[in-house]
Amino acid sequence: MRTQDNALAGWAVRRGHLMVSAVLVVALGGFLTACSSAPSSDELEGAEEARGAGMSTLASVEIPALSGWTAVAERNVDACGSNTSDQTFDEFHIEGYSCAAVRRTVYRLDEATGLSEDAAAFRAMTEIQPVFTGIAEAQASPGINISEVPPTADGFVVIDGHHVRVSAYVMPAESVDIDVLPLWHRNETIGEDDGALSEKLGDQQEAVGELLVVTTTVTYFNETREDG
Repeated sequence: MRTQDNALAGWAVRRGHLMVSAVLVVALGGFLTACSSAPSSDELEGAEEARGAGMSTLASVEIPALSGWTAVAERNVDACGSNTSDQTFDEFHIEGYSCAAVRRTVYRLDEATGLSEDAAAFRAMTEIQPVFTGIAEAQASPGINISEVPPTADGFVVIDGHHVRVSAYVMPAESVDIDVLPLWHRNETIGEDDGALSEKLGDQQEAVGELLVVTTTVTYFNETREDG
């Protein structure tokens, strides 16, 4: 009899645990569903209304001809997505919705320069930086910062009310499509994309080795949720 009572008691405890687990699963499911929701109608409408101005801003940003380098391919992307709290459990907690128009141009080093890729890249970056110096000074912002070892350029200015980021790096030809877009953890939607750079380069990838990659990113819509 005692054995039977113990068995029944054990079953009751297990049943209680199962019921609690079920409740937690349902609650967690509801939490994740709510937090990982799709963009709201206001966010989508706001992004659509801002798109034209964002594209115009991108078109107005001109990178000068770079000494010793020849542009060999370009990629243009328009996309939107949702940012989240972090990359762990809270990656399901949507913080807002943003959109960006991106232009990435890759350059091949001219053999006649007589410079190494790194030296030529740094010289090119010293030609990019002054284009944005006046704007940065007027805004009291750092503008585009450059570093010689390794040669890198990165920074932002505000043009037409839009956050405009400009970056430049030397990259292997097979990697030139990496991180074209901002990091969006959820709801990433590609509006327009005129094709991967790797496809445009084709057989040139093996021949050119490393390339100078210059990326201009215009964030034309950025809505932060109050509950994010």
